[in-house]
Amino acid sequence: MKKQRLLPMIIFLLAWGFFLKGLSPSVYVGDNGDFMAAAVTLGLAHPTGYPTFILSAKIFSLIPLGEIAFRLNLLSACLGGLTLVSLFFFTRFILADWLTALSAALVMLGTVTLYSQSVILEVYTLNAWLIIMTFWF
Repeated sequence: MKKQRLLPMIIFLLAWGFFLKGLSPSVYVGDNGDFMAAAVTLGLAHPTGYPTFILSAKIFSLIPLGEIAFRLNLLSACLGGLTLVSLFFFTRFILADWLTALSAALVMLGTVTLYSQSVILEVYTLNAWLIIMTFWF
């Protein structure tokens, strides 16, 4: 039972390490540069503006670690890890089985979509986390 309490932290660290290994060190294609500029200046990204994401990214831009682009991409890696931990808690709450919950989180960790959005600065990891949290609550 005590080991099961460590599972959320293990899931987060495993996911974070997995995403960190492939994390983009600089600006990537698409909206990445737009989001980075908006986060650093506290400006508006293209409509709808994504205020929650931009404010969160601003906090990550202040971390004294590497280049600004790397720090901002780190936000998506952390949100990807939070998404998996939240999926673990949600699945355990619904099914009352920690092994199935762990399996669900590990299966989602292996998806191409979550990985591709967790290694660049993109709003979809925040969206995935908020959706799972909404289901859970």
